[in-house]
Amino acid sequence: MEEENPEPELLPLCLGHVAAALGNDSDHQWVKDFAANNKSQAVYEFAQWLDSQGLRLQISSKSN
Repeated sequence: MEEENPEPELLPLCLGHVAAALGNDSDHQWVKDFAANNKSQAVYEFAQWLDSQGLRLQISSKSN
């Protein structure tokens, strides 16, 4: 998400891989809906805004 010229279609692709590895059918549908509504562009815009404020969003896995 810190790419200089991000490609919005890459985020749904990555999320699709995560859903395939960890999720179920409802997760796959969520990813399809996310991509279809062009919500990934909004995520990149949010990341750019955070960057302009000197902030960064970090996602990590839960420890078991």
